[in-house]
Amino acid sequence: MHRTDVDSAQAILDHGVRVEETDPGATWGQGFYSSSRPDPQYGDVGLRVAVRLRRPLEVYDAVRAGAFVDELLRRMQTESVRDALLAEGYDGVVVHFGPGDFWVVAYFGEQVRVVLEH
Repeated sequence: MHRTDVDSAQAILDHGVRVEETDPGATWGQGFYSSSRPDPQYGDVGLRVAVRLRRPLEVYDAVRAGAFVDELLRRMQTESVRDALLAEGYDGVVVHFGPGDFWVVAYFGEQVRVVLEH
């Protein structure tokens, strides 16, 4: 599920996902964020989405993943998490918080399909 405001939801329905218009400073980089347990703080509208990642970074431990990303950013001399992970061959991120609770971050709009308005 992707939570957002009414205008952004309508733009997604009309034009598809436009990753280039998302926040480049987001935690796991500029991308399309969805969650198995959507939080209303992210918007009044929920869009049910299907996301297809072929080679995601799987995160089970945020501290270890943070250290991995920090080292990657240092080594690649960039501040862009997205760019660094793409250069390593990842096409998105799956962050596990516990059983049935996870985020999926897609780095390309074509990885996301709206399957049902909610």
